[in-house]
Amino acid sequence: MTNDELRALASKAPEGLWEVSVVGAGFEIEAKIGDEWRCIIQAQQFIPRDQDPLQVKRKALAAYTAAASPETVIKLLDRIAELEKQLEAK
Repeated sequence: MTNDELRALASKAPEGLWEVSVVGAGFEIEAKIGDEWRCIIQAQQFIPRDQDPLQVKRKALAAYTAAASPETVIKLLDRIAELEKQLEAK
C-alpha cells in the first residue's frame, strides 16, 4: 500500500479520538464524533476474556487500532512527506 492509498483510507474513517471499551465479554472501538462517542467496531467473545488467548490478542489489536487512528496516521504521513522534502533539498 502506498502512502497515498493509506492517506485515502484514513481520510474516509471517522476523525478524532478513538478508544477501546470493554463491553460484556467483548469490546468496542469508539470514535468521538462531535460531542458523542459512537461505536465503530465491535467484537464479542463468549469465553471469558481473561481465559481466552485469542480474545487477549484481539483486545491488544483493538487497542493498537484505536491508537493508530486516522488522525495519527495522517500526521505520520505528513511528517514522512516533510522529511522526504528535506532530504531531496540536500
